[in-house]
Amino acid sequence: MMCSHPRFRVATLGWHGSGSIRLPFQQYQMGPAEFGESSLPYAWQDFSRGEPGIIMTAWDLSRLLWLARPEYLQDEDLKQRIIQLRRSAKIWGYFPIDSTGPGDRLSTMARETLLGLDRILVTSPWAEGVMRRTLGDQACAQRGLTWMPHAINMEVFNGRTRDSSPDIDCNSSHIGSRTNKPSIVGVVATNQIRKNWGLIGEVCAILRQRIPGLRLWFHIDVDTRHWSLPAILEDFGLQDITEVTHAPIEDRELAARYRACDVTLHPGEGEGFGYTIFESLACGVPAIHGDYASGASLMHTCDLGQYLVKPVAWRYETEFNCVRPVFNPMDWAEKVLTILKMDNSGKVLAASDNSGLTGKVEHLAVRNLYYPWKRWFEDGIR
Repeated sequence: MMCSHPRFRVATLGWHGSGSIRLPFQQYQMGPAEFGESSLPYAWQDFSRGEPGIIMTAWDLSRLLWLARPEYLQDEDLKQRIIQLRRSAKIWGYFPIDSTGPGDRLSTMARETLLGLDRILVTSPWAEGVMRRTLGDQACAQRGLTWMPHAINMEVFNGRTRDSSPDIDCNSSHIGSRTNKPSIVGVVATNQIRKNWGLIGEVCAILRQRIPGLRLWFHIDVDTRHWSLPAILEDFGLQDITEVTHAPIEDRELAARYRACDVTLHPGEGEGFGYTIFESLACGVPAIHGDYASGASLMHTCDLGQYLVKPVAWRYETEFNCVRPVFNPMDWAEKVLTILKMDNSGKVLAASDNSGLTGKVEHLAVRNLYYPWKRWFEDGIR
């Protein structure tokens, strides 16, 4: 976006990727065991050539205290390098806030980090409210606080061809015919502690008792890390009805698999945006999620609150005292049956009509968010 602006030079610094001379900007790599502390000062010195500029980060707040508040650093050499960097660089942050804290505010450490930033953007109205309660209106105004969602590629993720989409073959790695398909529930989530795969196991076990011929599709990055997917399938008795695929797969195949589902479950206990939620909705498939954090907030803005499940309790986690929701699995199962218009025995009571779903998230398409994002950047550099 900003590469096309004649007044600016653009570079990136991040993990992974081999880089490409085809991209119209300089690309820097950093080590896998750091959050930029070692690499950023040298990349900035090389790239900025002494000119003033902007460093925009999408890092989680928990990874940014060293950059936002270098005065707290104990490493004197690093402290001086970051202080020197800050003399020529404004720090902007784009934060997919996925939790609040005690008092419906972020924790003290997060607040201290935010106060060291020059401009703040978040992903949802809910996140903006959390920021305002954390910092106060004056500090938010000084940092130009507002919200802007991520964009999704609706050239790929769309519902235009859903009626002719292929079905999921639970017994093989390919996609087969969609003819006479049974009810299919899909889950796309990474294997991390915040994605509650245990909840998914129990919900699907309940649904298996209620829906004759139920089939499941789970897409995950790795089977065993914070959760053991093989153990979940074994313990909840789901092995014979579940197909598991692993990242990465092409977006077009992922979109086809979404379209083959009747409903998708999204077990994140707080999403900063929730790509999988809105990819599913863009494909015309109902997406069930917990009513908490930015993903749920954006679903409310899309008038899709009927797909959200209310928490029954709250818990705290990590040194940032993040609030996380607790759910009753039965509430998720009942939501699935409601969406599929089934009674408790799995009998279909009426035909489901999801024809308007894609239109409800159309505003999140890249083509519709390009200019709002461009205006936000331009407003900040005037």
